[in-house]
Amino acid sequence: MIRCRARCLLPLLAACALVLAAASAGAATPSAKQLTLRLPDVPGYAIERTGPGDTCSVLNFVSDVPRDILQLERRVVTGECTVLLEHMWTASGAPRAPTEVLSAAFRTTAESGAAALLDRPRGTVASVAALPRPAWTVDRTPATIGEQTVLLHAPGSAGFDDEGPTVAVLWRSAPAVGLVAVTGLRRDAGERIALRLAAVQQARIATPTPLIASDFDDTEVGLHDPRLDVPVWWTSRDFEAPHLRHVRLLSSVSAEPDHRRHGERVTLTYGLNKNWPAFEIMHLHPSIFERRHWRRLLREVEHDRCIRVQRFEAPAGTATLYTGRRHCRTDLPTDPPVAIVRRPDVVLMIGCSACYAVQRRYYPLQHYASAAATRAIVRALRPREPSPDASAAP
Repeated sequence: MIRCRARCLLPLLAACALVLAAASAGAATPSAKQLTLRLPDVPGYAIERTGPGDTCSVLNFVSDVPRDILQLERRVVTGECTVLLEHMWTASGAPRAPTEVLSAAFRTTAESGAAALLDRPRGTVASVAALPRPAWTVDRTPATIGEQTVLLHAPGSAGFDDEGPTVAVLWRSAPAVGLVAVTGLRRDAGERIALRLAAVQQARIATPTPLIASDFDDTEVGLHDPRLDVPVWWTSRDFEAPHLRHVRLLSSVSAEPDHRRHGERVTLTYGLNKNWPAFEIMHLHPSIFERRHWRRLLREVEHDRCIRVQRFEAPAGTATLYTGRRHCRTDLPTDPPVAIVRRPDVVLMIGCSACYAVQRRYYPLQHYASAAATRAIVRALRPREPSPDASAAP
């Protein structure tokens, strides 16, 4: 009888243990990364990373941060995350979007620590933004986020590029401090968007949720551009072929307005990481061959005695491979080789312009700079299934 009771109690004890574990997990202190804006909050933006895989960037050198702020943050801050977001595209009909959005969060030891950071708003903002304390001016705020809110503005950019001016919202909510800064808009429009995004981030702070893979995965952001009027061909999220090192999709970048006017649409870059690119797949509108410049350039390439021209069939269509002949000088870029696939609905250019900036002596992807590798990439191309349009940008 005693054995029976003990055996019957085991399921009940196991259930209690699960409940306690779940309660403990729910009560766990969220990381600062959970308290910032995430990519679904700002469609059309990509993360400006300072290193491979970096999401929480460090924008400033320590020497640029006021000493009193450094000492204060060392004393009261237990966790910090700064995410710098770069504008890629805007949904059709949406108002002009900021060129940069900076989102930061501080976890502090207590509410008094958060209040101390709000008492020094210019220094606190300067500790994560790329502008010094004197550049910031405190202004009256038309709204309150959390328990206390400070509105600031500066004539320069809060990020890496000089795209100013900037409007920033700094606020505290219990022991947490949030910051949103937007760059590149007039002050009234900047204030409106900064306050709206601050309210979105405050919801993250008030009710932290677990992070999922897509929250900070911006590799396909350019493929969601609603202006994209050509089909996308790729090798999926990864590429692997015999005698070639496995690489993955690093980014998809929408063409800037000037390049878009010349036919460019989106460029996919594959590699080991941002420092070691392997190849690019540039998508161009087929109308580029109606342009005199493109026709003249192709004629020059195909009649250059230092360039070998080879055509071959691939699933994507007929491809033309351009490779430089050994010991023959030419001013045209054919090292590494370039392939062009002409389709009625899109033109694909496969090469690696980013590889020219790499120190070739230490390049771990040397085998990709060959005609055989370029052929393998072209033969691996396949259409990407269209995905639903992302929601409107902020």
